[in-house]
Amino acid sequence: MGAFGNDNGSFKSPRGITVSEDSIVYVVDSGNARIQKFTSDGEYVSHFGQSGKRGGNFVTPVDIAINSDKIYITDPNQNKIIVFDLEGNFEKIFNDSIGGYSINPEGIVFDKDGNFYIVDYRNNRIIHYNDFGVPLSIFGQLGNAEGHFKFPKDVAMSNDGYLYVTDTQGHRIQKFVTPSTQLPVVDEQTVELELNSDSTESLTLPPVTPIPNDFQKPTILVPEDVLVQATGPLTDVNIGEALATDESGISSLSNNAPSSFPLGINTIIWTAVDGAGNMAIASQTVTIQDTIPPKISPLEHITLEAKSSERNLVNIGTPEITDEVGVISITNDAPEVFPLGETIVTWTATDVIGNVSTLSQSIQLIDTIPPRIAFTDDITLEASSLSENTIELIVPEHSDEVGVSSITNDAPEVFPLGETIVNWTATDSSNNVSLMTQTITFVDETSPVITTNDQTLEATITGGTNLTIEIPLVDDIQNTNITNDAPEVFPLGETIVTWTATDSSGNSASATQTITVVDTT
Repeated sequence: MGAFGNDNGSFKSPRGITVSEDSIVYVVDSGNARIQKFTSDGEYVSHFGQSGKRGGNFVTPVDIAINSDKIYITDPNQNKIIVFDLEGNFEKIFNDSIGGYSINPEGIVFDKDGNFYIVDYRNNRIIHYNDFGVPLSIFGQLGNAEGHFKFPKDVAMSNDGYLYVTDTQGHRIQKFVTPSTQLPVVDEQTVELELNSDSTESLTLPPVTPIPNDFQKPTILVPEDVLVQATGPLTDVNIGEALATDESGISSLSNNAPSSFPLGINTIIWTAVDGAGNMAIASQTVTIQDTIPPKISPLEHITLEAKSSERNLVNIGTPEITDEVGVISITNDAPEVFPLGETIVTWTATDVIGNVSTLSQSIQLIDTIPPRIAFTDDITLEASSLSENTIELIVPEHSDEVGVSSITNDAPEVFPLGETIVNWTATDSSNNVSLMTQTITFVDETSPVITTNDQTLEATITGGTNLTIEIPLVDDIQNTNITNDAPEVFPLGETIVTWTATDSSGNSASATQTITVVDTT
């Protein structure tokens, strides 16, 4: 049955469901802020409730339970339990704060005694109420231990009185013994009789001597009010003994104190009945307070190698939190990502009363890894000068997890002929340094260039000349040694002279020159 929408019989995010004794199916139509009724065959009957915050209106109803002739609806976004009759008529609201914190009810279930349990989702606890909405007990706190919760959602009761709780973020179902399980009806009657016999102390009370026409109530002197520190969700307290007097004697003296007391101010009613049947009551206050903050176990300080200058992910863990009454929250001010350096994380634990404890944890992101410099090939070039060769060096590839702040080298402005070692230095923002060397070699593989001019000489001796010829021009970046194969005396006519120049690198070149000797005199 059903479809998406807001027509009768349609739903938007249906949540809780229950069936009444007369087989009517009640469905929490959460998105439409209403309760719909169907027959067991799925035929629409009616609905009640509407969106709003007044009276019996809903914001986000979640779960439903029926007890006899009453319907109980949980609405966590209003921090309320809203009660209707079986026809959908609004009756009352339970929205008291428990232990100083507004309830956030989700799952709800009744026990066989007509009391009910609710899951207080955001406060990580279970609250047990009687049908008047008076809290009977509270248990649970944030944590992974048994009996602790991480955002419980729903609750169910077995026929034999066991309570089952879905612990959502704890990824488990927890099972609990309840008073219905521990104290069957027969045992409760036995205990009740024992409590009555203890409270009346019939054997130790003075004899009852009824006085005719005694309409005077007994006088009760109750113990002093009690103020004690909580030892848990429920605290055992010695309330003392009351004293009652009357001329007709006291036939019974009793109180309605529970065996253990919840947090807050609890009023005990002492009741005395005299021998003439007159009854008097007096009250005593038992206050259970919680002034002790939660205990936070220390966390180790964390030191990690940084992967980034600003966006490092760190699993900081979670401290163990304990409190006698219950922890409602554990928070921290840690950033989503951590920068390089130290970050102080402050953990804050709050118990159900609002007592707070803090713990500091140091998260240190360090950078000890030097930058990476890619290997760069050595370079060999032809020299154009003996000492003033130039080259534009290419900066090598470099990287660092945190960031390179500088990359430098010690290269000269001009390079000499031969081999020069260049040292590259990369420095990151944490002053870690990496080095890499590169060899720059300028070579001379170019032969000298000889420029010769043919000459004509006049004979100076018989048959020729012994004049010395001029050395030709030689162009080379290095010093050169130049030789020729000229004769000591040039004969008349043409003589071919071969010049040879060799530089310091062993490069050599040759050129010829024609010497012509003439006799014109």
